[in-house]
Amino acid sequence: MSSTDEKTLRYIEDCHRAGMPRDQVELLYRSQYVAHPKQMMFHAAARQADEPDKPSLILFGGGRGGGKSYAAVAQAALDDCQRYSNLKVLFLRKLQRTARESFNDLVRKITSNIKCTLRSEKLSFPNGSFIVFDGLRTPRDIDKFVGVEYDLIIIEELTQLTEKDFNQLRGSLRTSRSDDWRPRMYLTTNPGNIGHEFVKKMFIEPYRNNAETTTKFIPSLAKDNPFLNPDYMLYLDSLEGDLRAMWRDGIWDLFEGIAFPTFDAEHIITYEEYLNWISTGSWIYYCGIDYGVTSPYCCLWQAYNPTMGRSIFYREDYQASCVISEQVARILSLTPYDEHISVYYADPAMWGRQSTDTMITTVADIYRDNGLVLTKGDNQRINGKRKIDNMLCMAPDGAPKLLIVDKCTNLIRQMQSLQRDPKNPEDVMKCSDDHAYDAMRMALSSTRDVIIRDQNADKIKRYQSALLSYFPN
Repeated sequence: MSSTDEKTLRYIEDCHRAGMPRDQVELLYRSQYVAHPKQMMFHAAARQADEPDKPSLILFGGGRGGGKSYAAVAQAALDDCQRYSNLKVLFLRKLQRTARESFNDLVRKITSNIKCTLRSEKLSFPNGSFIVFDGLRTPRDIDKFVGVEYDLIIIEELTQLTEKDFNQLRGSLRTSRSDDWRPRMYLTTNPGNIGHEFVKKMFIEPYRNNAETTTKFIPSLAKDNPFLNPDYMLYLDSLEGDLRAMWRDGIWDLFEGIAFPTFDAEHIITYEEYLNWISTGSWIYYCGIDYGVTSPYCCLWQAYNPTMGRSIFYREDYQASCVISEQVARILSLTPYDEHISVYYADPAMWGRQSTDTMITTVADIYRDNGLVLTKGDNQRINGKRKIDNMLCMAPDGAPKLLIVDKCTNLIRQMQSLQRDPKNPEDVMKCSDDHAYDAMRMALSSTRDVIIRDQNADKIKRYQSALLSYFPN
């Protein structure tokens, strides 16, 4: 027997051990799709959902790089849509800044050995089954799916949805088919983000307690994926703290109490990406300063686009044991001569009067005397947190309103680790490591939320209003 035959036999044995039925193994293998062991468990759970007493809500994931998206597309396209004709499948994913072609390339790769057509985000099969690939830019996008009937719904990155949004989508999971197809959901995610707590309660806790009835969780980490790019594994290994525990190790118990649960990798960009952003549109530049001498002082540079309401923090200076005059010198030296800063916002506490042997002065006065005129920033803590929460959402162009260049390491660390105040959950708990966050609040003092109206919708409303005026009944 050749080594190739031995590998095939071992693979078939592994599929059988995972619980995959024979026809499923044949369908997937004939399409030249090869699953790793955790993906096999997912495929087996998908087939078990045919049975009325088995879970129909299947969550696959836990860490990044486990092959979640690949398995979900393969299960729907190579198995479900081959077994059943006229199957209506919705695949929802969060739209990223990166080109959508990368996802389409994944779909084409998976389906390269079967008959199908991919056009305009719709994958169609000869038997009438189809998969619609759509994206969520804002929470309002969910409305277009509510009320539409789907036989199968697949959601990537479930924790990016709230429990309310998820339940709305579940309402569209129903069928009028006369065959034995059972509606189901395939879900993928990592720990973290806004839906962390409800996903943990709905899927992770029943899995841990061996009490799964309607839900099924299959954990998969990067180390379980033998096909993963080694460079991505090195990236996961390079992470630190809670982010490493959640993204690399798939740990679900570190997230409770995080102040900014929606802050994730999508909000972090390179300096080259920042330069690309500011190459178009109109941008205003601000600085935010949090004062400290023994404790760290922090200055953040922000580019603000008032049209889209987008803020990009592109430079950071963070230094302990730095006297006031040296702080000013550092800020001025780090600001290029052709970079016009409109306002330097600072903590209002810097206007507190201090007595010396010869005069009464303020930190703001010393800044001014050394060549930097400051403006009092908005120090309303709850208002500042609400503003940041809102900016973590998507703008109408599909990218977050708040972006941070990866060189701003202290700001990124604090956005990932700051805790909610248990006595006032609307605020961030004060701690010794929040200076970059406070500087951020200062920098955002004059930014406002931007609502881009749909002019077409306004016209329709005026038209409907006119109709009611002339035809009230």
